[in-house]
Amino acid sequence: MGKIIDQKGRLFGKINVIDLIVVLAIPALILGFLYNRSLQRVQDIIRADTPIYITFVAEGVRQFTVDSVSVGDVLYRRDEPSHPLGTVISIDLSTHYSAEAATDGTVWRAPVEGFYNLYVVVAAQGTITGTGYFVGGTQQMSPGMRVPLQSNRISSTFSVRRVAESRP
Repeated sequence: MGKIIDQKGRLFGKINVIDLIVVLAIPALILGFLYNRSLQRVQDIIRADTPIYITFVAEGVRQFTVDSVSVGDVLYRRDEPSHPLGTVISIDLSTHYSAEAATDGTVWRAPVEGFYNLYVVVAAQGTITGTGYFVGGTQQMSPGMRVPLQSNRISSTFSVRRVAESRP
């Protein structure tokens, strides 16, 4: 049997020692990073199982959609229909406006007859972390995101307007 490390720096004459160290170090670093991230997620929880109030808006909807949402309705995400998101606690409407332009380039907002902006406030149970609000475990809710919602009478896509611990 020959030397363990030969003159070219290879282990048993086959594997370069530097290459072996690099090959073993990369997976170790990746696993260490992932382990550290998992610990941070646990430590980031500020409050678990706490009331969270989410204001959703559906812009430019017709009266039929407005009539299909009631206080007390339970809403679900369309992609997770077996897990309730929360209960509707208030509904508000505003006139829907569209941008109109004149031939001279002037732009103004004009009301659109028969179309509304529907604001729905949902009370949900969730977790507050250092990175945001989570409802249903992994469903992060943040302003601006679009969420496909459904109830027993409606299925529509809403935008998150506000997420908070207090009622709007």
